[in-house]
Amino acid sequence: MKSLLNIFILVLLCCVFISGRRVRRSYEPGSNKAVAVEEHGGIYRVYRNGQPYFIKGANVTGCHYLKDIKAAGGNSVRLYNTDSAQQVLDSAYRLGLTVTVGLAMGYAVKDIDYNDARAVARQLEGLEKQVRQFKDHPALLMWGVGNETNLFLGDGISNFFDHLHLCNAINAVAKMVHRVDPQHPAVMMVSGGSTNRFNAFFCDDVDLIAYNSFEDFTYQVGLSYWKGPYIVSEYGQLGYWVSRKTQWYNFTEQTSYEKTQFMRSQYKAFLADSANCLGSYAFLWGQKQEYTSTWFSLYTERGERTDLTEELHALWTGLPSPAHTIYIRSMRINDKADADNIYIRAGTSNTVTVTLTDTVADHTRLRWEIQSDNIQYLDASYTYQRQQLVKDSSLDLRVQRYTCTFTFTAPATAGPYRLFLYLPNGDNKVATANACFYVYD
Repeated sequence: MKSLLNIFILVLLCCVFISGRRVRRSYEPGSNKAVAVEEHGGIYRVYRNGQPYFIKGANVTGCHYLKDIKAAGGNSVRLYNTDSAQQVLDSAYRLGLTVTVGLAMGYAVKDIDYNDARAVARQLEGLEKQVRQFKDHPALLMWGVGNETNLFLGDGISNFFDHLHLCNAINAVAKMVHRVDPQHPAVMMVSGGSTNRFNAFFCDDVDLIAYNSFEDFTYQVGLSYWKGPYIVSEYGQLGYWVSRKTQWYNFTEQTSYEKTQFMRSQYKAFLADSANCLGSYAFLWGQKQEYTSTWFSLYTERGERTDLTEELHALWTGLPSPAHTIYIRSMRINDKADADNIYIRAGTSNTVTVTLTDTVADHTRLRWEIQSDNIQYLDASYTYQRQQLVKDSSLDLRVQRYTCTFTFTAPATAGPYRLFLYLPNGDNKVATANACFYVYD
């Protein structure tokens, strides 16, 4: 019986793939909507109040640092839900920024069973109230329908109907948006490395797809079955899930200098697709603990800007990267990179060598700290765990030929750790780097 069901599903899938998706999207020019996606000679554009609008934005979780986005040349922000939507919309309007407001849909399996029609209907009802509340705000740009809602859903053939019901729910939200607020597009956010077969075929009421991209974007977008206009809803650093690992399964993080180089290559790829890419949102304009406290954060926990904010200023304005910025090019512990598996004995003295892109003034204070590095960075409820600070210190730098050295004493307790560096770069800005190491008795 099970084999017959699998054969039936395969036949159904083949029929869907052969017949193609049911295209309901319309990108005809002259819609006279507040915000519309239009096609002109095979080239797609967002039009806001009748004028072309290319998104140069960043993801935020509140009103923090919105003025910095405006000062850096950005024009839009993206929210993941409506918790702080009123405050962000009001602040953005005063600054001349727009907002893509997220309609938070529960993650399939983890938060909601999309096979449960009543639960799906309750969610849709709640989202409709949110759309009605904010649909007339002058700063509103688009509605973000969910965010990687299939993240915890398997890709096997046995999950076919789970994906189908999820896509139907996404499509229902987009259809609701069009009914309640026909003035603003509905865009669904997906992981960049997905083929998006289900989204492309069954979510035909959404206006746009948006990719969260932390790998090579040109490769990622080439995998997608979606054809037509899109935005990039997250980008910035190389994702930890594709980074190099140590022998004890900790991922190694790029320095902020390496992150700026990766971000620049990503942004160039967006601009190269001038026919389909409608803009992008950098991740994250603020601070977030995800795997580490610096991995995706454009700000430190102290509110300092990282090098990536200046790089975004250059990308958004078309200016060259700032010449005065000093980056941490690399760091080594006992002359080893963390990807080479650094093992050190508890309580011993160890030498750190830091290579910079330029010389710094004498007595510049380099801040460093050691955190315990829990391999299980998510707890049972999929909440990101904040690592425990073991020790912190600072020292005056004296740089010779773009390098400086200092020593630290290894923790007394065996286990995985991570050494973080914060180099002041003027105007409340820092360069960051870290290296993981393992302490043994």
